Amino acid sequence: MASYKNPKKKFILFLKINFIKTLIILFNLISNFNAFGQESLNFKTTKENSVIKIDIENAMKMTQNQSDSLKASQANLSSSEFEEKATARGLLPNLSATSNIAWNEGNTDSESFTFPQNAPSSSSNATLTLTQPILGVIPIFHQLNQKEITTKINKLLVSQTKIQSALLGATYFLNAQLASQQLSIANATIETVKKSKSDAEVLYQTGSIYKDDYLRILLQYSQTTQEVNNAKSQLDIALFSLSQAIGISNFNQIQLVSNEKSSWEIKNPKIPSLEDAKIIALKNNQSILIAKENIKYAEVTKTLNLDNYLPSINAFISYTKNINPSTSTNSSNSLSSSDNYLSYGLQMSWNLWDWGIRNNQDNSLNEKLVAQKHLEKNQKEQILNQVFQNYSTIQNNISSVLLAKDAVQTAEEAYKLVSYRFLNGQVAALDLVTSQQSLTTAKASLAQARFNLDLAWLTFQATLGLYPSLSKLD
Repeated sequence: MASYKNPKKKFILFLKINFIKTLIILFNLISNFNAFGQESLNFKTTKENSVIKIDIENAMKMTQNQSDSLKASQANLSSSEFEEKATARGLLPNLSATSNIAWNEGNTDSESFTFPQNAPSSSSNATLTLTQPILGVIPIFHQLNQKEITTKINKLLVSQTKIQSALLGATYFLNAQLASQQLSIANATIETVKKSKSDAEVLYQTGSIYKDDYLRILLQYSQTTQEVNNAKSQLDIALFSLSQAIGISNFNQIQLVSNEKSSWEIKNPKIPSLEDAKIIALKNNQSILIAKENIKYAEVTKTLNLDNYLPSINAFISYTKNINPSTSTNSSNSLSSSDNYLSYGLQMSWNLWDWGIRNNQDNSLNEKLVAQKHLEKNQKEQILNQVFQNYSTIQNNISSVLLAKDAVQTAEEAYKLVSYRFLNGQVAALDLVTSQQSLTTAKASLAQARFNLDLAWLTFQATLGLYPSLSKLD
């Protein structure tokens, strides 16, 4: 009996041990799964909150990638290329097939007719035709020329949209950079004003300055604090606009890679002379080139309309198979007979009289051609005027940066002197506040001048029809 119970206890013990092992394994699996899930969540959170460094070059490229206008221009280019290929295929022979089947109802007096009385009879035929335009290839060549011009225009539009997208991205970046610099200026100012406020408190408590001077310092501190808050708000707005342009959902991820100096001061690119700039614009500006292509398109369209006065001549060869109901009375199993034939020759059509439709169309196209020539002339004048304006703006902004740098240096020296004299009771608080405000204004003006210079340089290149570059003309 003991020998029977002992194996049973061992078996029960075995089950308990394995049950505990199973629980341990499940616990480990659940723990690992939770750890993996937490790691995935942490990775996702880290990825979403990771810092993305953006410089002006990246901003231009990323704005291009996100530009719906550029994508639409590229789609239009692809469409025109397909249309050009389709038109070119019209020069090749065309193979077509047609078939017909008809049912005819009627009575028959033939006693040998094997089908029921008054049953409908049927006939059918199939034709295979090969057609090659001869004189008709002339308008096809002109249509192909039209499509080629359209493709070229779309290529120019793609280039123009790339330049505009890059310039837009650069503008958003420069706006954010300017806002960041303005915030830095405001933060530096508040630190200086804090020191002035602390000094004024000591002087006021010791009776070295009057209460109105002390209140002026407090007022300046309050105003400067508000300026810092405004600068932060402007930076958030600028970064949000930049993030939307470059396709980043969280603008807080953006870290601007910029310098205190303007890109112009760092790269020091060479500006072409005004006359050279005009020549470059006439050669490369997409708007001018598109206007020229529109003239060519109008000329080809006018020529294409003259093709309507010509006859259309095509060569053809066709094979036809006719299948007719059998008329045999000898066999009820004979269903049909067939007749095949081959034909070839020339087809010609000629519109000899149309009551002046083609003539009026020709006159209309002449006027459109004249209009396109005037538009091209107007486009040239506008672009050359923009070149002159942008060229003058660059020259003016270069001078503004130099003057603003001198103004900052002068304002810094003046503030140091006034601050020293204020601590020694030689000047009132109003003089100190005025000097501090002059320094802040000078720094802000320098940042604005540098922004204007960089933007003017990039805009100048875009007007010339060139891709914006910080260093030199492409």
